[in-house]
Amino acid sequence: MRGIHLPISSYRLQLSADFGFEAAARALPYLHELGITDCYTSPILKASPGSTHGYDIVDHGVLNPELGTTDEFDKFAESLRERHMGLIVDFVPNHMGLDPSANAWWRDVLEHGQGSPYADYFDIDWDPVTPEIKGRLLLPILQDGYGDVLHRGDLRVGFDAGSFHLEYFDRRLPIEPRSSAAIMRAGLTAPPPEPDVDCPEHREYLNIAALLELLAEVPSSDPNKRLGRQQITQLAHQRLAELAGMSPLVCTWIDAALASVNGTPGEPATFDRLHDLLERQPYRLAYWRTAFDEINYRRFFDVNDLGALRMEDPCVLAGGNASWWG
Repeated sequence: MRGIHLPISSYRLQLSADFGFEAAARALPYLHELGITDCYTSPILKASPGSTHGYDIVDHGVLNPELGTTDEFDKFAESLRERHMGLIVDFVPNHMGLDPSANAWWRDVLEHGQGSPYADYFDIDWDPVTPEIKGRLLLPILQDGYGDVLHRGDLRVGFDAGSFHLEYFDRRLPIEPRSSAAIMRAGLTAPPPEPDVDCPEHREYLNIAALLELLAEVPSSDPNKRLGRQQITQLAHQRLAELAGMSPLVCTWIDAALASVNGTPGEPATFDRLHDLLERQPYRLAYWRTAFDEINYRRFFDVNDLGALRMEDPCVLAGGNASWWG
C-alpha cells in the first residue's frame, strides 16, 4: 500500500503559453535540489484563449492546449514521481470563463436561453426586476450605448460553419434557432428557382429552415426536450454547412440574407430589421456600465467574463467530463 504523501515545502509555478508543461519539467531538478517536495501550479485545465492566469476555465474536462499536450503533461508528472515530488493544482471550481467562442456551455445558453441543457448550470436570475430582461440574459459587453453601437454598424450578422452569428469586433454570439430560420427565408428575396423547376438545393434549404421553426418559441424546462432542441439545432447547422459547401446558389441566398438584415451606417432606418432580430435573442446587449445595476447572472466579484457555476447542484457538479484524469 502506498504511503501518504504530505507536502512539506511547495513552490508555485505560473503556467502559460510561454511556460508550459515542458518548461515546468525542466525546472524540477533545480526545485528538487532546493528541497521542494511539491510543485504547486496555476490551473492546467482549458482556459479562454490567450489567458495569462488560467482561472477563466472554459472546459473542466481537458487540459489547456496552450500549456502543452497530454504527453507533455504525463512526462511532467513522471518527472515529479521520479523525484518523489507531489503536484498541487490550483483551480476555482465555482466559476468559468464566459468566452462564447471557447465555452460550449455558455454559448449554448446564449443560443437557447432557458431551453439550453446548461441553463441551470450558471447562476442566472431569469426573472429579474428589470422587465426588459425577463427570461433573458443581460450581456453588458458594448463599449457605448446600444443605439449608437447599432447605428454605427458595429453589430453585424455573419455566417460560418452552417450557422448565423452576431459579430461585435472580436466577439461572436450565437443566433437563436428560430431567428436563424427567419434570416434564411429573408435570403430568398433573391430570385429562387421557378416553381416548376426541380431544385434539390431549394428544397433542402427550405427543409432546414422548417426544421429550425419546429422548435418551441418558449423553450421547455424538461431536460429531454432541452437536449432534443440542442440536437435538432446542431443537425440543422450541419446540414446547412454541407449544403452551402456544395452549392453556389445557396451561398447566394445566404449572402442575400445577410444583406437584408445588416444595416447601412448613416441610414438609421436600415437597422430596424437587425434591432428586431436582437430583441428576439435570449440575451440583451447593453453598455458595459449597466452591469453594476442590472446584470442578472452571478459573477466572480465584478468581472463580467467570469460567471458563477451552481456547484451546489449535484447535477452541475457531475456535469464535467474529466476522462483524461483517468
